[in-house]
Order: sequence, then structure tokens, then C-alpha cells
Amino acid sequence: MRFVTAFLASVIFLPAALSAQEGLEEEYHKNIKVFQAKPILKKERVQLGVFGAASTNPGMMGHAGFGGEVDYHISELLAVGLQFTQFMMFPTDLKDEVEGTFGVFPERTELGYAGSARFWFTPLFGKFGVSFLPYWDASVFVGGGMVRSKASDFTAAGEAGVGLRFYLTKGLALTTELSDMVYRENFAFGTKDESQFMQNWMVRLGLSLYIPYSFSYSEVEQ
Repeated sequence: MRFVTAFLASVIFLPAALSAQEGLEEEYHKNIKVFQAKPILKKERVQLGVFGAASTNPGMMGHAGFGGEVDYHISELLAVGLQFTQFMMFPTDLKDEVEGTFGVFPERTELGYAGSARFWFTPLFGKFGVSFLPYWDASVFVGGGMVRSKASDFTAAGEAGVGLRFYLTKGLALTTELSDMVYRENFAFGTKDESQFMQNWMVRLGLSLYIPYSFSYSEVEQ
């Protein structure tokens, strides 16, 4: 009789006890928060960079250049910065063909140097399956500044583009960028001046150093 009573009691009360235990475990796990650490942090770090550049739409005059930039990362997604480029010019086959065939020397845009302020947004971050170049991120930017040209002296310019960073270490990264700079150029035709909007597409490759070189994680506030 005692065996039957114990059996009935277990059948009646055991499910309730198990349910209560499951409820306690569920409540316990709700209070556990797991955050995956990012391998590279940019927030509140300064990025110093140097780069080389070349035009992708040379026309009659091709442009190559070099320069530097400094960026401050407001957060992991947003950054602001300054960029300067010194240009070097070289004639293209089109210039030689026009001058040799038609005997004319058309006006052409010749850039000296340019500087701009930029606003960056970095929505993408990823990882490669190789050990020597594991992490990357992708950005878009807009900016505005001034450009010095032979024909127009100083003129306002706007630019937009995309960039990629490939992290070698926590504080060192390879950078590449494609940008489009738009500016107004004044060409002289006899006694008249004609103003035209010009586009200068540039591809850049550079190296960036982050200050401070490393970073640390802080506790998450509840």
C-alpha cells in the first residue's frame, strides 16, 4: 500500500516539480548575456595614413599623386577626417594624337593639389579565412574642400567614394579607396572664358597607423 501511495504521489507532484525547475532555469538563463568581442575596435582612435593615387579617367592629362590623411573615429561606424593630395601630371596618348594630327593645343585640366574634409560611415565588417590578413571593413564617405588647378587657381570641390581596410595588426591596416572628385574648371577660349564641371576618378592604396596602437574592452553596463 505504501508503494502504491508513493507511486501516485510521484505521478502527481513530479511534473509540477520539474516544471518549477524548468521555470527557474529559464529565468536564470534570461539574465545571462553573451557579447561576442570584436577583434578590432576603432572608437575614439586616431587613424594616420599615407597613400599613393592614380587617375582612372586620364583624358589628355593623366594624374598620379601621393598624400596623407588623419581621421578620428567617433564610433565603430562613424568617423571624420582631413585628407591632402599632391598631384603629378603626365601627357597621355590622346594629347599627343590631337596635337600631332590637328596641330592644335586644346585646354586641359592640370591639377596641383587638393584638400578636403570627409565624413565616413562604415557599415560592413568581416573576416577572411587566412591568418596573415584576417579582418576587413568597408566604408563610404562624402567630403568637400578645395582643389588647385593650373587653369582656375583655387576652386571648390566635392567628392564621394568607397574604401576598404585590411587589418594587418590591431593598429596597422592596408587601405584602398575609389573616389570621384567633382570641381568647376575655367577654360580660356580667345577672349572668352568657359566654365565646365570636371570629374576626377582616383584609386588609392595606402597604409594606416592607429593611435593608440592597441585597445582594451570595458565592462558592459547593465
